Amino acid sequence: MADYIDRSIICESYIYVQNYELTDEIKERLQRLLRDYAVARAPIFFGADVIVDPIVEEGSLRLKVVVVVTAIGNLLAQYGAIRDGIEAIVKDSHYMASALVTESIFVSDVRSGDVGRTEVRTGIPGSLKRVLAKLDALQANAHSMTPDEFSASLAGARAELERVIENLPLDEDKEIVALGFAQVLEENFPVPLQPIAAQDEQNAVIVKRPEIQAFLDDLRNRRRNPDRP
Repeated sequence: MADYIDRSIICESYIYVQNYELTDEIKERLQRLLRDYAVARAPIFFGADVIVDPIVEEGSLRLKVVVVVTAIGNLLAQYGAIRDGIEAIVKDSHYMASALVTESIFVSDVRSGDVGRTEVRTGIPGSLKRVLAKLDALQANAHSMTPDEFSASLAGARAELERVIENLPLDEDKEIVALGFAQVLEENFPVPLQPIAAQDEQNAVIVKRPEIQAFLDDLRNRRRNPDRP
């Protein structure tokens, strides 16, 4: 298994094949073929600095291919806004993992009926997309939520994002993702231009503005360079 220190998982594929006779020779061949396949294609999506880790396990046959990258933050930053980067990389991750599932079936020389299970995972980009979806849903539904409901949903999204950021291996990645999501918060929940009117006292976004601001401040505090916008 490859060493993932200082790297982020960007996609994974997995298949389980029933009633498969796995020898050391077959195991070595499967690892080589899947590594060659992924190494030839992953850089198209994710740049040259990728590691491909094909894992072949007994128990009939379990094939897992993990693709990891360094500096996922820089990969996201290439697209400008973090929203655009997440959407593009998740799509590429899904393409890559799906292709690896199909190739795993081919190189195993089995029929589809013998495949008991397949999985396609989009790694860190998929986790970030789930947080983004929660913040977008919160924006869309805020008008129909009570302040307490809004507060609970915001806290859940914040906790999930913090878990993802803490699992990023590089400080630069943490900063890029945090500042990117600070921009998302600013776009989804802009500061009201007018003073709070009496009829807005039950507006969840307005009532919970201090919680939004605390979330925003926490993300901005990840900035390593104070002069960075």
